[in-house]
Amino acid sequence: MKIGIIGSTGLKIDLLTDRYQFETIDVAGKPFKYYRGFVGDKEIIMTARNQYNGSVPPHEVDQKLIMKGMKLLEADTVVGTAVVGSLSADIAPGTYLVLDQFLDFTKKAPNTVYDSGEFAFVDFTEPFCPVTRKTLIRACEETGVDFLPHGCYVGVDGPRYETSAEVRMFGMLGGDVVGMTNVTEATFARELGLCYGTICLVVNYGAGLDPKKEVTRQSCYEKTMESLNHTVDILKHFVDIYTGEEDCDCHLKNSDMLRKDNA
Repeated sequence: MKIGIIGSTGLKIDLLTDRYQFETIDVAGKPFKYYRGFVGDKEIIMTARNQYNGSVPPHEVDQKLIMKGMKLLEADTVVGTAVVGSLSADIAPGTYLVLDQFLDFTKKAPNTVYDSGEFAFVDFTEPFCPVTRKTLIRACEETGVDFLPHGCYVGVDGPRYETSAEVRMFGMLGGDVVGMTNVTEATFARELGLCYGTICLVVNYGAGLDPKKEVTRQSCYEKTMESLNHTVDILKHFVDIYTGEEDCDCHLKNSDMLRKDNA
């Protein structure tokens, strides 16, 4: 069994386990960098969105490279971690969410993993793998963190933060949190037939929800690091309890991939 982990800000491989080695593979002419190791009998494939190249802003993350790399390495499921802003006064910083829906407000992010010549009509009624979600929920329950078992993620391009009017609008439309990476990641995973789920950490209130505070990179980073050990505990427990024995149909969702000349 292989479990893929895509790390967000602050998630260091040495905090997860000390049984890893750095490797690369070629993905369509680009080097995909990852750590590989074993926890028990489960192989872990872990990478960072910045591909270990220092600070890479969210709008420059190479999502195609990352998800195609996970596909080539035959990950049975992939878990993404994310830090997000709250769209509700009822969802406080420090809360975790196991996402089950998203709203796509990206404008410039690539909207398909396929290159020229191919495309797919892919079902997104449930954009995240139900089995991976179920296991993440159990991992949160059993580690005792404050979390919500459902959440709607609003995806934006970044790198700027949102206006207070945008935060109000996103909340009215049903969004719970806002971020800059997850929609593209989930889309590519589904198109590639990969099981995929996300555990989100709320690190700030969206613009205008706390009139005494502006949204700053530093404050978001500090909240991320404050909760880092909890994030690691969730991931460790997920690896421990994930069996892959329950059935899902994620691998079938990309079955109607077409070539343009056959459309």
